[in-house]
Amino acid sequence: MERINIARGIRLRKENIQIGDEEICKKFFATTDQRFSFYYFGEIHATSKYLIPNSRRDYFGENTYLYEFEKRVRHDFMHLKDMCYDASDIRNNLKIIDKAEELEEKIKDKSDYISKKEHVDLIKQLEEYKKKSEKAIKQLEKRRAKIEDSDSPLGKIIDKLIPTSDKLYNGLPSTKASQPDEPETTPKTKYRTDSPIYSKYSKAERKLIGRIYASIANAIPDERQREALIKVIEEDLTR
Repeated sequence: MERINIARGIRLRKENIQIGDEEICKKFFATTDQRFSFYYFGEIHATSKYLIPNSRRDYFGENTYLYEFEKRVRHDFMHLKDMCYDASDIRNNLKIIDKAEELEEKIKDKSDYISKKEHVDLIKQLEEYKKKSEKAIKQLEKRRAKIEDSDSPLGKIIDKLIPTSDKLYNGLPSTKASQPDEPETTPKTKYRTDSPIYSKYSKAERKLIGRIYASIANAIPDERQREALIKVIEEDLTR
């Protein structure tokens, strides 16, 4: 959560006194996991009379009760850490599956291409994400089983976090959609300069325009930026 969210983090209290600030509970996570303290809202209330705030009220005075308190809190925070890793893994794998679906829809909806390379690159990208999606689904199934077999609070909302296997597999791009190079089933690839708006140009001129568009596409990786530039050129050429 961003710093602008003033309620973020886990706070520490003794009766009506706040101990330290919003960063006080970071110490109960391992060094590499301290960011997780800001993934939660909450408070820890210390009730033992032997846990006495120091004069600065930024922590407790040291004694054996404090060490026992820290030991118990660190144990509980291990469960918080596990939930963060579980949720992160679920989110990342779902993103991969969504990306594969997005690429398939993009290929289905795309009516023309700037160049053959753009077409081939999209197909390769879809194939890569299809393989990644199959692996992601297996990872999600393992994560679901782990959460269901544990006492993780995520188990109560597991069906909202992870769709069932049937729904996940149904979302995968089909093999037929990912094999557009088969001549028997695949229509001829249409390029941008095949559009009727370029009809006033000869075949050689259209080919040259296409090469210019391809050079722009190779020079500008960001799809939105290159499309904006090509669109401006296209409008000038086809007036």
